[in-house]
Amino acid sequence: MPKFFLGILCLALVSCASSGWVTTLKDGREITSRDFPRLNDDTGYYRCVDESGETIIFHEKQVASIVSQPRD
Repeated sequence: MPKFFLGILCLALVSCASSGWVTTLKDGREITSRDFPRLNDDTGYYRCVDESGETIIFHEKQVASIVSQPRD
């Protein structure tokens, strides 16, 4: 469990230098969002707003990775 919190801390620090987040799903789709996707622990679904302003909802089991997108 401590590794999980360390990972969250690292992601928070990286977010200060990023311009967004790229979520890659297991089917290969990529979702780019300005803010880190928020997970609802009760339902297991992430929610984020993509670059076009659309709200995207996807299940945590669909996620392959979530990484920060560096500034240009």
